[in-house]
Amino acid sequence: MTGSLFRRGACMEKRGGSMFLKSGIGRRLLSIFFVVAVATILSFFILHMSPMDPVSLQLQRLGMPPNSELVAELRQKFGLDEPILVQYIIWLKGVCMGDFGYSILFGVPVYDLLKEAIPKTVILAVSSLVLSVVITVPMALLAFFYRHRLPDLVIRFMTFAGISIPTFWLSLLLIYWFAVRLGWLPVIARGWQGLILPSAALAVWMSGLYIRRLRVSILEEYQKDYIIGARTLGLSELTILFKYLLPNALPGVVSMLGLTIGGLLGGSVVIETIFGWRGMGALMVEAMLNQDYHLMQGYVLWGAGVYILANLVADIICLYLDPRQRKRGELMTLRKLCGNKMLLLSLVLVIIWLFLALISPWIVPQDPFAVHMEERLQAGSMIHWMGTDSLGRDEFSRILYGSRVTLGIAFCGVGLTAAFGIMIGASIAFAGGKVEQVGTTILDFFLAFPSRIFMIALIGVIGASVWGVIIALVLTTWPEYARITRTLVRTEREKGYVRYAPYAGAGFYHIIFSYILPNAVPQLLVFLCQHISEVILLVAGLSLIGIGVPPPSPEWGTLLMGAREYMQTAPWLLFYPGGAIFVTVVIFNLLGDALRDALDPHDMAGE
Repeated sequence: MTGSLFRRGACMEKRGGSMFLKSGIGRRLLSIFFVVAVATILSFFILHMSPMDPVSLQLQRLGMPPNSELVAELRQKFGLDEPILVQYIIWLKGVCMGDFGYSILFGVPVYDLLKEAIPKTVILAVSSLVLSVVITVPMALLAFFYRHRLPDLVIRFMTFAGISIPTFWLSLLLIYWFAVRLGWLPVIARGWQGLILPSAALAVWMSGLYIRRLRVSILEEYQKDYIIGARTLGLSELTILFKYLLPNALPGVVSMLGLTIGGLLGGSVVIETIFGWRGMGALMVEAMLNQDYHLMQGYVLWGAGVYILANLVADIICLYLDPRQRKRGELMTLRKLCGNKMLLLSLVLVIIWLFLALISPWIVPQDPFAVHMEERLQAGSMIHWMGTDSLGRDEFSRILYGSRVTLGIAFCGVGLTAAFGIMIGASIAFAGGKVEQVGTTILDFFLAFPSRIFMIALIGVIGASVWGVIIALVLTTWPEYARITRTLVRTEREKGYVRYAPYAGAGFYHIIFSYILPNAVPQLLVFLCQHISEVILLVAGLSLIGIGVPPPSPEWGTLLMGAREYMQTAPWLLFYPGGAIFVTVVIFNLLGDALRDALDPHDMAGE
C-alpha cells in the first residue's frame, strides 16, 4: 500500500504525454547514469564503514586462529590493504569491466556467483508475477460483475487477508502443510517443484494488491459519463468492459508494477532464505553474516539497476496507457469521521492492542525469559495456554511481551521517519523556485534506490539490534514521506489563505505547521497507518532470517525463527507468533482502509 500511495502522489505532477516524455522520461534516462554512480558510492563506502574485519570473520568461521601475518596476507589478496579511496577506484574500474571482485566467503569471483544466483531470483520473481496476474484479472472481473454481492464480498475478504498475512509466515505454513504434513512438495526448493511454494507465497501478497486496485479502478471508470453513453447506444456489457473499462483502468495497476518489483527484491531475501532457494536474496544474507563486501556491493548494484529499470518501464507504459495524466486539483480534506463505524471500530481495536502491549510487563502470567528445560516443547495447557518453546519458556508470555518490541520498533521507526520526511518535504515545497527544483531532484535520486535493499545493507553495517533496525529504517524510508508531503504542500500553497498569510505577519514555519500541514494531515495519516503495517512485516521478516532483532528478544519474527526447527514436534510455535503478526497487521490495515474510505470520495464510490 505504501508504494501505491507514493505512485499516486507522484502521478499528480505529470502534466501531459509529450511534455512528460521529453522532460520526465528524458530526465530519468539521463539521470540513470548519475543514480548508478551514486549507488556505487553508497554501496561501497557505507558497507566499508563496518568495524568488523571480513578476513578475521572468515578465518573464525573456518576455525583458524586469525594471526596477524595470515590476516595481512589475505587482506592483500583481496585488495583490502589499500586506502579506501584507492579501493573504490579499483573496484569501480573493475565493475565497468564486468569484474565485481572476489568473494571473501566463497573464494570465487563475485561475477560467477551473480551469474548463478540472478537467474534463480528472476525466475522466482517472474513466476510469482505471472501467477499473480493469472489470479488478479479473473478475480477482479468476477468482483466487478458481482459487485456488492456475495462473490464480491468473498473476494474482497480474500484480498484483505492476502495483503495482511505475513509472507514469511505464509511460507512457513505452506511448508508445514504441503511439505511436512502431506509430503506433496519438497521442503528445500529445488527444481520446478521447489518453485511452486515460494512463488505462491509471493503471489498471494501481490494478487491482493492488484485485485483491490484493479477492482476499484474498474468501478471508478464504470461511473463515468462515457460508459453511460456506451450503454445508451446499446453496447453489450462485455464490449464495454474489454473495449473501454479495462483499458482505462489498467494504468493505475501498471503504475504499481515498478514498486512491486522493489517489494519482490526485498521479499525475495526472506522467501529465498526460508525455502533454501539459492538466489540473490539467500546469497545476500550469507554475505551480510560474513561481511563479504564485494558480494554485498554486487547485490546492491544489481538491485538498484533492476529497481531503476522497472520504474522507468512502468512510467513509460503508464504514459502510453493513460495520456490524460495531468496535475489534479485540490486534494480531499478531512470529512465527518465520527459517522464512520468501521473507522471507530478500527480505532478501538488499535487502542486496545496498543494498551495491551504497553502494560504487557505487568500482565504476563509468567516470566517470558525464564528457562525450564523440564517443561520444554509442551503443548497448550491450563498453565501454559500456548505451550512452551525449546527452552521451556511460556509462549503466551513471550508473545505478549514481544508485542512491546514489535510495536515499539514500528511506532518509533515510523514516527522518526515521518517527522524527518515531512519536515524536509514541506520545506522544499513551500520554498518553491530553484530550491524546490534542486530538492525534488535530490529526492528523486534517493527514491531511485530500493529502500529495502539499502536497509538490509545498513543493518549489516550497524549491527542487528532494535536500534540498528530503527536507524536503518529512518535512513532509507524518509524520502517517501518527503515526496508525498511535497505534493500535498504544493497543492495547499497555491490557495489564497497561504498567499495572504505573510501579510498578516506569519513566518515561514508558522505557515507550514499552523496552516498547510493541518490540511495535509488526513492523507498523511492514511499513509502512516499503512506504513506501520509494512514495518511490522518487514521487521518480523528480517528477524526471522537472523538479520533483525536477535535472540533472546521475544520479537515475533525472532519467535518464528526459533519455531522453524520444531515444525513437526511443536507446530504451535509456528502458529501463534504468526497469528499475532497477522492480527496486528489486519487491525492497522483496517484503520488505514477506514481512513482512506472516509477521506477519498473515489474509493467510496468504488466500494
